[in-house]
Amino acid sequence: MTASRPAWSKRVHEPITSAELAERAATWAPLADDVRELVEATILSQVEPDVVAEVRSHIAAALDLLRKRTDTGSHGVHVNDDGDVWHWGNAATGLRNAIAPPMSEVSNADGRAVYEATLGAAYEGPPGCVHGGWIALAIDHASGRTAHIHAGGTTFTGTLTVKYLQPTRLGPITTRAWVAATGRNSFTVHSELATTDGVCATGEGIFVLAPWLRSS
Repeated sequence: MTASRPAWSKRVHEPITSAELAERAATWAPLADDVRELVEATILSQVEPDVVAEVRSHIAAALDLLRKRTDTGSHGVHVNDDGDVWHWGNAATGLRNAIAPPMSEVSNADGRAVYEATLGAAYEGPPGCVHGGWIALAIDHASGRTAHIHAGGTTFTGTLTVKYLQPTRLGPITTRAWVAATGRNSFTVHSELATTDGVCATGEGIFVLAPWLRSS
């Protein structure tokens, strides 16, 4: 007997077609890109205080428009009858999440997830380098995706150990993850994050099958 999916695991069915989903993505993805550029410009800009005040007034007006109709709580996972699944609030890959780099999955052949992203000024830790927390996020996401592929459903991070081998310079990164061992309801996943400088960090984690998918 398996447990039921908890209420906090928000899964929303939307009666839209794949074509309608593509139109919606074409509307929202450019806005998220614009906000990412705004974040980087906010970090790097050297304009005068009066210009900052003017920018803030424009942002306030934009917020008023966007808040005319909003969802509550998390965005959650959305599905339709065509078999599409989208999670646009995800902190690593979310199409509508300007905090996400976003990470782009370029391959999952043989269950080995490969992601690429470009991390700029918004992801800086040590000067010129990626913050260690964002490195861990990239490794965690790729590892979780790999476990999900093998499980055929939701998995959660049980433990994750990240080893930082050298500084990760801002710019393009590639993250790879693969299942090294399989348990009854868990997967041991190994991973690495690399730049043109070579492998900068490695990960090893245990990812557990969601309670509502486990066999008794």
